[in-house]
Amino acid sequence: LGFARHLLNIVAQKRMQSIEKKILKKANFTWSISTYTQERFASIIGQNKTNMVHCGFPIDCSKVIYFPKAFNSKIILAVGRFSDPRKNIDMLIRVFAQLHHIIPEAMLYVVGMKPDQERMVHYATLPCFSRIVFTGQVAGDDLKTLYNRANLLLITSHQEGLGIVGLEALLHGIPVVATDCGGTRDYVIDDLTGYLVPVNNDTAMVEKAREILQNTLLHAQLSRTGRQFVEEHYSVGKIYSLFKQGFSTAYPELYDWFYTCDRKKVLQTRRTNIKLSQDIV
Repeated sequence: LGFARHLLNIVAQKRMQSIEKKILKKANFTWSISTYTQERFASIIGQNKTNMVHCGFPIDCSKVIYFPKAFNSKIILAVGRFSDPRKNIDMLIRVFAQLHHIIPEAMLYVVGMKPDQERMVHYATLPCFSRIVFTGQVAGDDLKTLYNRANLLLITSHQEGLGIVGLEALLHGIPVVATDCGGTRDYVIDDLTGYLVPVNNDTAMVEKAREILQNTLLHAQLSRTGRQFVEEHYSVGKIYSLFKQGFSTAYPELYDWFYTCDRKKVLQTRRTNIKLSQDIV
């Protein structure tokens, strides 16, 4: 049964890859979530297409009120499905074990699906384990509270199509140290939003994390410029314009519809502003 299932998986995978290639070739316009996925799509079809662009992911910047971080708290955050081997929980724990030796007061909050029980038992023997909190799935105000408290986000993945959690962290003023695992290179920019390190290079990640956690001025700079980067490149308005471009290219008849919708939004905004001015007077 095991061999039959393995053989079936191989056949199914080849069939799915064939379907994926056909879809990408025939598409009038293709958005990818990152430069990394755009390059993967191009490699699948064997060519770069002019109607293939990366558009990122829309982040609602209007709902996050930025508060300066309490620098002395030394709270490190990691968010993801850590039951998935691609998230590389082992590197995360190894890195934190070294950071704990350097900065004993540091705390690590691991948010999301927990690793399997066997790994959890193994980690329990480490001296740093008492400083690790596995929160499980967290959302809404609870996740917002963690973002507001955290000083640093670590991404240790083997592979990320984008890593939306990194954008959310930057918007909350949290610098990011991430592995160069694909999508993260679009927004983790050295000395601007954080630092990229090679996958499984524990030493490099420990050094960059330590530098951020112990350098008040560097932390404040990355916190400020990281948030600005997300607002400039991943706001809802920015991503909307890219989607509009794509739809208008694939379906030219939609151009007038977008024009009408945008015109209505402008007029509605003007009316709202006039009313607010009148109310103030």
